[in-house]
Amino acid sequence: HQVILFAGKFIAKKRPLDLLQAFLRAQLPQVSLLFVGSGPLEADLRSQAASHPQVYFAPFQNQSMMPRTYAIADLFVLPSYGSGETWGLAVNEALCMAKPVLVSDYVGCAADLVHSGRNGLIVPAGNVTALTQALEQAFADRAQLLQWGEAGRQLITQYSYQQATEGLKAALTHLGLA
Repeated sequence: HQVILFAGKFIAKKRPLDLLQAFLRAQLPQVSLLFVGSGPLEADLRSQAASHPQVYFAPFQNQSMMPRTYAIADLFVLPSYGSGETWGLAVNEALCMAKPVLVSDYVGCAADLVHSGRNGLIVPAGNVTALTQALEQAFADRAQLLQWGEAGRQLITQYSYQQATEGLKAALTHLGLA
């Protein structure tokens, strides 16, 4: 059995309802959806998921517990859409745990951290049909999903304070400011 993970605030810009709708439409009999978090959309999520036995909810987890949460996932999904969506630090965390990611093109880190078909998938924000198809694509090949996770873990090792500092120094030198 495999698990899709959404971890974050249940708020409109994070689009958890889009993920739920896509999951309910997808043909994924051996996959569960786990929502971890809390927020104003929780009642709507629970109501819409009530008749589906493969949708689960867990309360907000503090940072020290998140590695355990990511560990049970086979795919991390962040389908955000709306103003104010920032980097998406949870994507970094999922990649550090060798988890493939599925994000919308509104997630700030999508262009830098997600290479579609290599360590996950990027879908147009707000497009539930595309999200449904991406979920089905991701779970069509378990070996590919594992490869995406490992590729993501390797990619994220390039994102560190040391790398950022070296990049900043190089930019300042190039501009003649250092």
